[in-house]
This record gives sequence, C-alpha cells and structure tokens, in this order.
Amino acid sequence: MLSLVTLTALLLATTGSLELNAGGKAKDDETITYTELGRDQGIYEGTVIEENSETEVTKLSFAGETSLDGIKKESDSSSNQITMADINSIEVIDPLFESKRHPEREYCLVRICTKNECIENLLMPRHLIICGQAVSSRIKKSWALRTIKKIELSND
Repeated sequence: MLSLVTLTALLLATTGSLELNAGGKAKDDETITYTELGRDQGIYEGTVIEENSETEVTKLSFAGETSLDGIKKESDSSSNQITMADINSIEVIDPLFESKRHPEREYCLVRICTKNECIENLLMPRHLIICGQAVSSRIKKSWALRTIKKIELSND
C-alpha cells in the first residue's frame, strides 16, 4: 500500500501537469476534448472557420455551455457575458493578444457581432474550448478558440 507522502506526491504530480484556466477549460492542445452540451442549454448551429477549412456544426457550445461570463474588454474595466442566442459571429482578430489592461491572463482579441451591433476589443480566454457536432459526419469535435478564425452562428 502506498504511503500518504507517496500518494500525495503522485496526486500533485498528476494534477500539476494538467494546467486549467477558469471554468475548467483545458490549457494545452493535448487536453482539448469534446464536452457534451449541458442540459437545458439550447441547441445552436453554425460554422467553425479555420485557416483552411470550414465545419458546419450543431450543438455548438463553450465547453458544454451556451453562455460565457467574464469576457473582458481592453478599453474599459467591464466584465461581460455573452449568450449564443444573441450572437451572430465571433471573429478572432489576434489569437495571442498581449493585454496591457489584463497582463495576468492569456487572451484572444475578438470582435463579437450580435443581432444589433459589433463590439470590438473584447478579450476571451485563448484556451477556451469550442465544441460542436459536425452536421455531415455527426462526429463530435472541439477546438481551442485561438486555433480558429471565426464562428458564424445560424440563429434565426
């Protein structure tokens, strides 16, 4: 049987190697996994656009959730919340943005277009996981936000 010291060291070694940011979103590409859409979240469809490909998806989410809180803005001190029901698109302007206002965190600089307007200079966690199920193949897919160019939602 393992001693308490050995067990504690083993636990720290395993949990310490998997770095997570707020909301339990994976920090490195090796740990990006699909997260099932949560109950009562609503089903949203859209297109995830990468450098050389586009994937039409359903069950689009931010790691299983259809709303995201804590989005910062480079030009003010606000904290913002978005909901997929209100979004037309999220465009990644700079995937490795160095924030002067929030230097302690790693962000993507994004432009979010809602049904009413486009908001510039928003900061979303660069390690945020985007999940969806491909419409054509039904394969469940996930991406780190920093690896995509744009998400276009098909909201009516």
